[in-house]
Amino acid sequence: MNLIRLSLYTLAICLTVSFTSCTAEESTHLLSSPEGTLELEVMLDSEGSPAYTLKHKSKAVLDTSLLGIDFSAGDDWLKGMSIASVSYHTVDEQWEMPWGEQRNVMNRANEMRLTLTSSSGDEVPMHFRLYEDGLAFRYGLGAAHERTIAAERSEFNLTGDHTCWWIPGDWDIYEHLYTESSFKGIDAIAKRDHGNLAQTYIPENAVSTPVTMKTADGLYLSF
Repeated sequence: MNLIRLSLYTLAICLTVSFTSCTAEESTHLLSSPEGTLELEVMLDSEGSPAYTLKHKSKAVLDTSLLGIDFSAGDDWLKGMSIASVSYHTVDEQWEMPWGEQRNVMNRANEMRLTLTSSSGDEVPMHFRLYEDGLAFRYGLGAAHERTIAAERSEFNLTGDHTCWWIPGDWDIYEHLYTESSFKGIDAIAKRDHGNLAQTYIPENAVSTPVTMKTADGLYLSF
């Protein structure tokens, strides 16, 4: 079964340089997984908004998806960004799990590190990692001053109305029966209205992660 995992990641690992850095003037930058199964393109659109696309074996899995963060005091990282620097790195290591399906886990990925500059002058580091079976990315928040995040705007723009297995985004209970539906058929509100949720309110059609999908081509996605 082919499976792609997509996530925000929080690991901090020492990496070694394996590629030549790109010039900061370029607005589009490419990254491939170690064996070339996945291809990532990161760019700025005409309004200076960071965005990305993802391909699996040269076929689009995620179409142009915007990135950014809203802050309660303004200085949002959504538009008017510029790319200050780009570098490429490799991750190739092994770590041991105390329990699970296998004892030793191989951690192999290629990484792109971008430093963006916001319209207010903030430096915004973004790291993307591409594995053979997944994409992960993270934003860096500088320690210059305190910030309050109002909303995290990362998008995952699907290329089809995939089959999904999901449970509603219930904060207190994680033991609902999974519902199988198309992506457009997700209706977590109906679960709430039938009294199955511990929460009296959840955002419209919010589902718990991980949510798993299957494309018409038989590719599985897990967010």
